[in-house]
Amino acid sequence: LEAKETHKEVSPTGENLPDKFTEVDVELEAKETCRNWFFKIACIRELLPRVYIELALLQNYRFLAAEEFPSIVQRLSHIIRGIGDPMVALYAR
Repeated sequence: LEAKETHKEVSPTGENLPDKFTEVDVELEAKETCRNWFFKIACIRELLPRVYIELALLQNYRFLAAEEFPSIVQRLSHIIRGIGDPMVALYAR
C-alpha cells in the first residue's frame, strides 16, 4: 500500500527495480508492454513524429535489450540522414 500511495512502481515480487537495472531484472510482462509500445510507434507513417518519439523514448530500450542499443542508435542516425529539410535535420541531430 505504501508503494501505491507514493506512486512507485513495484514488481509482482515486491521489489523495486534498481537504478542501474538490466533487461534481466525486468519482468516478462513489462518487457511485452514495452515491446508493444515500440511496435505501435513503428506503425506511425510520418517520419518526423516517429523519429522524435523514438528519440524521446530511447532510454526505454534498456527494458528490452541493452546490447542492441548501438544498433538502435545507428538505425535512428541513418533515418535522420534521410530528412530533406536541412533545418529540421539539424534539429533532429
